[in-house]
Amino acid sequence: MFGSGSASGPYQGASWASPPTQVPNMSNEEFKEFRKIYELQILPAITRVLDPANIGGQVIFTKRKFINIITQHEAPPALKKQIEYAVVAELREDLRAKISLTFEVGEVVRT
Repeated sequence: MFGSGSASGPYQGASWASPPTQVPNMSNEEFKEFRKIYELQILPAITRVLDPANIGGQVIFTKRKFINIITQHEAPPALKKQIEYAVVAELREDLRAKISLTFEVGEVVRT
């Protein structure tokens, strides 16, 4: 499922944890709140980081747990960190613990 060089894991403290960590489920109420934050704050924050980098990308939220960032080419580590910080800045700690941020290399589908 993940492209080469992907990094993933739920937020733990100051960085994203290793992939084996289980991401707890969101309650329906938390999910409702997260969707609002995702659409109004997280997507614009990620876009603000991706646009100047000019690497093209696609952001997908799946299974109530994963924010997948897909780029045509491997995103530099500094860009990944900027995106992580942008997401962290927009989420409360209790919701951060229930989200996994992944980076994948693959085909970017325009919709």
